[in-house]
Amino acid sequence: ASPTTAVPALPMCSGQFPLTMEAPVGTVLRGKFNAPLDGCGISTFTLGDNSASSGRIMLNFIGEYLIVASDTEGTQEYVVKVGCSAAPVCQFAARVLAYKPIDPPTTTRAVEACPAIYYYRTPVSTALSSSLADMSGQLSCPNGRTFTQVSSPTVGSLVFYSNGEFTFNPQSSNELYTSFNFQMSCGGTVSCSGVAHLLVSGTAVGTLPTDATTAPTATTAPFVSDGKTTCAGTCNEGAWKDFPSTSPPPIDRTRADSL
Repeated sequence: ASPTTAVPALPMCSGQFPLTMEAPVGTVLRGKFNAPLDGCGISTFTLGDNSASSGRIMLNFIGEYLIVASDTEGTQEYVVKVGCSAAPVCQFAARVLAYKPIDPPTTTRAVEACPAIYYYRTPVSTALSSSLADMSGQLSCPNGRTFTQVSSPTVGSLVFYSNGEFTFNPQSSNELYTSFNFQMSCGGTVSCSGVAHLLVSGTAVGTLPTDATTAPTATTAPFVSDGKTTCAGTCNEGAWKDFPSTSPPPIDRTRADSL
């Protein structure tokens, strides 16, 4: 039998090899290899046998390639042979590093607090039907405002509608305080968030707090409706006046003459 002659391995091409490229998983890479040979006007390119059978790379004679990156993270390696218009004289490795891109963190615009103060009062064992809409001090909304309930009262039951109307049933014969959170949207975009304070009490005296973070109590929170303070319980008209309801008393002439 004739002796088998071993085919010498091709030397590695000189230059910046192996060539490494990075691409997101499943994407397509297009380009052209460049491997100049000394004394050769035109370099030619062919794939090694194993590389040609991978099915994820196409290469033409002048070095233009199309590579499909792996569908999973990892490294693909292809052997490319370089010749001078004839048989290959050297080879190099082309590697593709497939990776999964990291999604950038989602940034959301901070929702500001609604400027209006949403305080409501109802007597014990009495359901309250009211509305968040048209409260004095609200942000202007020419495109129409809608409301979304974010949280529920810790006691009682709440029926809420997107136009801001709601019905709160305390389901208790005791005085109590609770609240629920909401968001107001203008033209479909959230414009602010707020807290609706719900006070179940038989009486309400005091002055209205100046910010929406102060929780009302049975002794400090008045009944608020559409931004106006209303007397309730045993209050009468005179209780809210800060000026005399009658004419001044007659002048004491005796005292006046002595001055």
